[in-house]
Amino acid sequence: MKSAVCICLILITASGCTHMQLNRSTLYQASTLADLHFQQVLDNVARFAVNPYTMPYFAYAGSGTTQVADGGTISPTISWAPHSVSEMLGLSANRTITDGWSVVPTTNPDKLFAMRCCYQRLVLAPTDWCDDCENKLAAMLPKDFPQHPGCYIPTGWFCVGRKEQVPKGACYVSHCCETYVWVPPRGMDGFTKFTLTILNIATVAPPSAATSAAATMAAPSPGAAGAVPRPRETPFLLPGPVFFPQPAH
Repeated sequence: MKSAVCICLILITASGCTHMQLNRSTLYQASTLADLHFQQVLDNVARFAVNPYTMPYFAYAGSGTTQVADGGTISPTISWAPHSVSEMLGLSANRTITDGWSVVPTTNPDKLFAMRCCYQRLVLAPTDWCDDCENKLAAMLPKDFPQHPGCYIPTGWFCVGRKEQVPKGACYVSHCCETYVWVPPRGMDGFTKFTLTILNIATVAPPSAATSAAATMAAPSPGAAGAVPRPRETPFLLPGPVFFPQPAH
């Protein structure tokens, strides 16, 4: 029975490692959030590279859960016979890890239209007056967007081609039909800025006309005391030219 007691102590001690696994699982799950946003955006880029007049999609994580549960059982058995005693010990252990995101899809038509305008600008697709992209994007994005649109919709960070043209060092890859798009390491800066723009549109509610008018009337002049400083308007250096339209086969 001494061996059974020793094994019991080992199992009890090992159960203290649950919090360590929970920490690792939580960090790993959190690291997938950026990839979730990046991949959705690049999937849409591939779709718009094929047809710039399609409709985008985007879902962001509203909440997430990570659970780690450890369990175990010990079943000692002692058998007596007239001339012998036998001991048996049954052990079982299990660990269950459950993690996941609860995503919020973007269904607001105004937000989807603004995203559509972003992707159309990205692939250099012409738009007409019905789209009214300038006003739609100005309503969704920070107020310095008209002065520095390249800070929010940078170009030149992705490449378009055939499957065999995708390099092994590409950071992210997606495709639509036979058209592939990928992001080289030098394009991650522009890719990140553009993804944040899409996330901004998806999560920030545009102000109503009444709220905008009231804010304009109540806002102090730029030089007045208590005036809110304007967002930083430093232009960013953008990556090289985009390989668009698709290279000839």
